[in-house]
Amino acid sequence: MIISSNFELICLYLLVGTIIGFTLERTIRWTGEGVSGVERFWLITLWPIMILAFIYYFFVGLFGSDE
Repeated sequence: MIISSNFELICLYLLVGTIIGFTLERTIRWTGEGVSGVERFWLITLWPIMILAFIYYFFVGLFGSDE
């Protein structure tokens, strides 16, 4: 797959962000929390940072102490 223009690159970035944002939002809603419109916007546009934060806090919650 060859990306021939910056417009295609931006569209691909936002498409991946939408898919990852949808997955993260489903996981957040599954835990009983809600997602606002602003949070949804940041999930889609800053998805590389959001996925790293999700993975980090997932492992902190998984292996963290129960104090």
